[in-house]
Amino acid sequence: NREKFVARWSRYIASGHDSAAAGCTLPSREMRARTRPVAAIYTPYPLYPGGGERYLLTIAEALGARYDVVLATPERYSRWRIRTLARDLQLDLSHVLPVARRDLDRYADCALFVAMGNELYPQVAAQGRRAVYHCQFPFTMAPEHVAGNGRHLAGYEAVVVNSAFTQHHYRAEAERYGETPPPVHVVAPPVPQVPLGDEVRVAGRILSVGRFTPEGHSKRQDVLIDAFRALVRERPGVELHLAGTVPEYPAARDYLLALRREALDLPVTFHLSLAPARLHALYRSSAVYWHATGTGRPDVMPQMQEHFGISIVEAMSAGAYPFAYAGGGPPEFLTPGRTGELWDEPASLVAQTTAFLDADVAVREARSQAARDAARGFDVPTFERHILELLGVLERGAAA
Repeated sequence: NREKFVARWSRYIASGHDSAAAGCTLPSREMRARTRPVAAIYTPYPLYPGGGERYLLTIAEALGARYDVVLATPERYSRWRIRTLARDLQLDLSHVLPVARRDLDRYADCALFVAMGNELYPQVAAQGRRAVYHCQFPFTMAPEHVAGNGRHLAGYEAVVVNSAFTQHHYRAEAERYGETPPPVHVVAPPVPQVPLGDEVRVAGRILSVGRFTPEGHSKRQDVLIDAFRALVRERPGVELHLAGTVPEYPAARDYLLALRREALDLPVTFHLSLAPARLHALYRSSAVYWHATGTGRPDVMPQMQEHFGISIVEAMSAGAYPFAYAGGGPPEFLTPGRTGELWDEPASLVAQTTAFLDADVAVREARSQAARDAARGFDVPTFERHILELLGVLERGAAA
């Protein structure tokens, strides 16, 4: 918590100037009258600046052009928290009204309802005139979840997922339960493009970005530290930077402390809760991006794979050349030898990284540019266009 506080407020404390805290201003108490159709969005999960939240809240931002948007969570978040999260995700959520799930009944006649979940069956029944379910990945359902939510899927017109990998597993899970799901559409996540800057790219700098958590959908920083130890022996002069947030529960904090102990004798730097500008600078100065989510046996635990890989594409947009574990979503957009490499064992990661760093400057620059070009196909305007096109198809279908 101390490090998060310093990362967010140190510039303001040092300068005393309001511009240093410009991203943290309190939201206005006044919100304009709601006269347009209402779109209600629901997530059953805590709001952290992660990939799932970016996906759902970018939908909220896009819908603001047509709808008055309500964001429902198990317990109501303050507008201060929503504004801070919007700043961290570089979104405009000033039009979004936060409410608690218990108040969703007020919006039962909404024009559009979007719910997010991690299972085949949504945790909340569909409502309103049209309903869309965004499934991040169909994780294994507990018997009580099936019993309590098994009827919910029937009310949704469409399911939206983040990759063909997730689409395949969603359909397989539906078949396993004897369900005929609504149409399952792939809309790749929104990836903010890292803006140009003045930083000099450091040839031996390696970056990885992701939450520090040992369980669930872990980013496996432990695997990266082990691989980096081997790389240092092969190629002295490299450095590893691990950036991300730490969820507010003891196991996550213990995991971070264990990682730090493991890296004490290595040139590894940890960056917690970086402001966007500082994270962008780190992306731009890094030559290589490492990603280890899903390391293990993808055939046995597909849910632990990277479902898409937002941070990989974000790094690509800055010209950092990615090396991702060869499971889940990344093989859908990485072309080995051109836009990024895929590895299946840490030893392969070390060998591939060594070969890239030892390649001619022209080769490294060409791959860096190819990665940057590929990333543009996943920018925020492209995502918003695809989402609005999908909703337009549903609207026309409902009117027919």
